[in-house]
Amino acid sequence: MIERVFKIALLMVVGYCCVIVVACGRSGSNLLTTFGSDEPMAGGMAIPVSDEFGPEQAQKLYERVSAEAFLAALAKYNCGDPVSKMVFKVQLFQRSAYASRRVEVGYSVRLDPAGRQRGMVFGIQYLAMKAAGEIDPKKSWSSTYQKPDGETFEVSGGYSENEEPICDCSKRGSGGEWVTFASEKDSGSATRDAEQGN
Repeated sequence: MIERVFKIALLMVVGYCCVIVVACGRSGSNLLTTFGSDEPMAGGMAIPVSDEFGPEQAQKLYERVSAEAFLAALAKYNCGDPVSKMVFKVQLFQRSAYASRRVEVGYSVRLDPAGRQRGMVFGIQYLAMKAAGEIDPKKSWSSTYQKPDGETFEVSGGYSENEEPICDCSKRGSGGEWVTFASEKDSGSATRDAEQGN
């Protein structure tokens, strides 16, 4: 179940019109700190973190994604094409009634998740989440939520569910799926779970 949640989250990374980011954007009162540009971002993602992930860790994450090494690593998911210079923003949000403690990583370049930049979309998500996992003191996260009837339930996960995308550049631009994951046992597309509503 957690694996499917991460796969679906991967599909919701471009533009603040996406479900995850819109939901997070409505929780401005839960914002703890911001590092980076004050300008609106063209795309982004939300990454659950532990309660031990604080402003110091958020700053480290911002420094990691803003480094030249991060952009250089993205070339692997862009089939060797030059990677455009990006400006990043990292915001840390405290836990709320309906969302875990999280960091939002925004970037300034608009990418097409259905076109030639699809690998980049998944690559940014993978590398940013990998960096957050290396920085998070607890290396996992969990949140307890309460239903309207008072019943509580817990959602937890770890950064090990973060899976590197595999880009088949020979299929890029063919109109078919060219970004997959090793766990897709039937070689299905990265969008399968989302399309089936699972």
